[in-house]
Amino acid sequence: MVDLAIIDTGISLNCFDNVASLESNICFSDVNNVHEDTIPENTMTHGTICASIIRTYAPSVLLHNLNVFINGICHVESIVMAIQYCLERNIRVINISFGTNYIKDDTDLKNVINLATDKGVIIIASARKNGIVTYPAHYSNVISVGVKTELHLRKNKIKINDNTSSLINVFACGIQHLYKGGRLIHVTADEPSYATAVVSALVYNALCDLNGETNSRKVIEVLSKEDKDNEKQR
Repeated sequence: MVDLAIIDTGISLNCFDNVASLESNICFSDVNNVHEDTIPENTMTHGTICASIIRTYAPSVLLHNLNVFINGICHVESIVMAIQYCLERNIRVINISFGTNYIKDDTDLKNVINLATDKGVIIIASARKNGIVTYPAHYSNVISVGVKTELHLRKNKIKINDNTSSLINVFACGIQHLYKGGRLIHVTADEPSYATAVVSALVYNALCDLNGETNSRKVIEVLSKEDKDNEKQR
């Protein structure tokens, strides 16, 4: 099995049908007081939505909730500590469904991402919808995800970006349907953060098929093959 961490706003259990358990549940929003996260059940946080999307396409994934936000604010030190946590626990996939253009070349963040990817950790992060350079998505060793409405992608279908000069690696659909008690209760907007969760699920599935021994370049090759197979079926 492959473990996957969601670095986000925290995950609430039982808000959706497929988010009822977690492997770990840690809050890094205060780097001086790392503790168990305590989000009430049935709370529709951004992290909870991303968790449900991932479990939709990767039902058996072992999820870790790493909350790095407090009152809507995230400090880069919290992200660094969360990634270090993943390294210590051999978590192979990291979903970061947010980004900023302010941190840019933060040395600590860049170093921990380099360390993680050198050890075979796959990091998937969302790029800005308007094309603004966004970190950590636009580090070269991170799989960056965007949306492109004119591609008319559905559910878990993706499109590898053939434009090698672009900083976006993969396009996916941000519009996802989430359920509680078998009833549709939420439809997401076509945003990169939700598309990122789709790609993270597909990366998890690829790693399972490859027995976990791979890197981001190999994963992109696998996703690219699936993309081409989808094109043939259209």
